[in-house]
Amino acid sequence: MNKNNKNKNKKNKHEFAFYLSNISKITNALKLGDNITLRYAAKAATQDERDVFQRIATITRLSPGDSFILFDQLYNYKIELQNYEKKKSIIGKLIKKEKNKILTPHINFLLPILKKEYFETALYALSELGANSIITLITEKVKAQQIKKERLLKIIIAAAEQSKNFAFPNLEEPLSIEEYLAQKHKSDAVNIFFDPEGENLHEIVKKINYLLNNPNIAKEMGEKSHNFIKKNYSHKNTCEMTFDLYKNMIKKHK
Repeated sequence: MNKNNKNKNKKNKHEFAFYLSNISKITNALKLGDNITLRYAAKAATQDERDVFQRIATITRLSPGDSFILFDQLYNYKIELQNYEKKKSIIGKLIKKEKNKILTPHINFLLPILKKEYFETALYALSELGANSIITLITEKVKAQQIKKERLLKIIIAAAEQSKNFAFPNLEEPLSIEEYLAQKHKSDAVNIFFDPEGENLHEIVKKINYLLNNPNIAKEMGEKSHNFIKKNYSHKNTCEMTFDLYKNMIKKHK
């Protein structure tokens, strides 16, 4: 194989990414071109470091000359593997450092607890697509203590490694829908609610654009809606309907 083919294959080779919670601390004093050491056997090595060592050495089986990425929630670092030292440490060269790109607009996603498979799939997809924070929803059936945060974090990190969306979402403390809405009422955030049985989003956008481009029709619709509400849901009508509702309920329970 000639040199050009080797370079082409190297360029097309998949570049693995590994989350390492203390990578910024490890590289704090390093400059581009400096060597970085990941140790497996050292007493000072964290469990995260040992896990990454195992994945590089025995699972992905990277070779000297291969590059890979180490990241935390703030930065990502491109490393070129230099060599293994007696299967106890990995020597790599720091060749690139970047601050993680945070996608905008900022998206907080309130995720209800679905069946396990669907819930984990949704969590993985949100992490890939760039949600900034994910809040698990507490309901009458699902309490906060039933949410396995450690497992959810592993799913989020796996999605970040695969998608290269290194600024993965924060997993916020679980809330009920009432608590969430009470918090957001104090902010300028725009709340968007999803209904799986609702109308197709593209159709809704098309109708909104039609009204924006036809202000006279939008005004007419607004006036008709206002008159309808005023006629059918006035204070007097609402009181009468409520009174009738209670009266019927009392009759049924006599």
